[in-house]
Amino acid sequence: MAERDPDRDNTVRFDPLKNRGHVESHFLKANSPDGQHALWLKMTVLAREGAVARAVTEVWGIAFRRDGNHTAVKSTFPASSSRFSAMGSPFRITYGDPDAEGAELTPGRIRGGASTDGRTMRWDLTLRPKCAPLRTLPAEAMYTLPLPKTKTITPYPDAVCEGWVDVDGERWSLDGWRGMQGHNWAPRHTDHYAWGHCNVLWQRGDATRRRLEDTWVEAGVGRFKVGPWWTPWLAVGHVVVSGERFDFSGPRAMRRAECAVRDGTGGHGGAGAYSMRYETTDGDARMVLAMSSAADGMVGLRYENPVGPLTHCLNSKLAQCSLRIERGDRVLAELESDCAAFELGTMDPTHGITLRV
Repeated sequence: MAERDPDRDNTVRFDPLKNRGHVESHFLKANSPDGQHALWLKMTVLAREGAVARAVTEVWGIAFRRDGNHTAVKSTFPASSSRFSAMGSPFRITYGDPDAEGAELTPGRIRGGASTDGRTMRWDLTLRPKCAPLRTLPAEAMYTLPLPKTKTITPYPDAVCEGWVDVDGERWSLDGWRGMQGHNWAPRHTDHYAWGHCNVLWQRGDATRRRLEDTWVEAGVGRFKVGPWWTPWLAVGHVVVSGERFDFSGPRAMRRAECAVRDGTGGHGGAGAYSMRYETTDGDARMVLAMSSAADGMVGLRYENPVGPLTHCLNSKLAQCSLRIERGDRVLAELESDCAAFELGTMDPTHGITLRV
């Protein structure tokens, strides 16, 4: 198979000539080497069902701090003023004015800024890939077939970030930060989901927290409401440990997946209230992944849908992660981190996290 092209994978799928609901995001996360700060940036197209002419683009930013003093911003623009390069053209996406409020994504670089209620963020950073792009779905045809409705690609699963971000006048140098960049699109947000990624992992119990090279995990679980009933959880996972790849996205792994997601809804607070556990097997390989965040590590976000009620996204980029990989009766890796990207999506507003933007 030919090597994947991250620029092609980042091409915008939104078609303004089709009067269909559509939501599409390009997003980036990065973690500081000392584990005290993290960054999340996102560029979104939102087109409501039957009202594509009034589609908007959105630029989001969150600066996470270990002490819980997070900054969250968002700016919105008419999609008619935004620019998307066509498939096969030199890649460039521009929302608003990246030199003021807005953002621009070009090959290996994102720059821009946004503001909310007097809080401001500006950024300019590059990504140097450490591995090939990842197609998270198990078959190429699934990107053109009606199902699954949500399509996900990770053009940069593991990258080194260089540059800066300005948070309310405080300059953060991003030199040597570990990052990733993803891309997804769908007719609407998944009804109930959990997603996680981590590329800052060390051996469990290692007090020096020495990050393992060529090691990362990405996993997503989701379910949908059909009338009064919920579908079973659908889950895909991808793991690389010291360069060895484990793919848990195929049909066997999906059938064998066991998932448990807690998003704080229904008044279920306390320890473990915001967590995901996902385990599965494929052949003789087994994965056990757990991610969680305390409430003060989460930032609540309002994700509007092309049709239907609001999705509440609970977002952390300094989450806890534990990962165990086995082959047969051998444990190949037991890893941990407190620098994971972890997101929960729900339409139930009783989760207990304040929606910031």
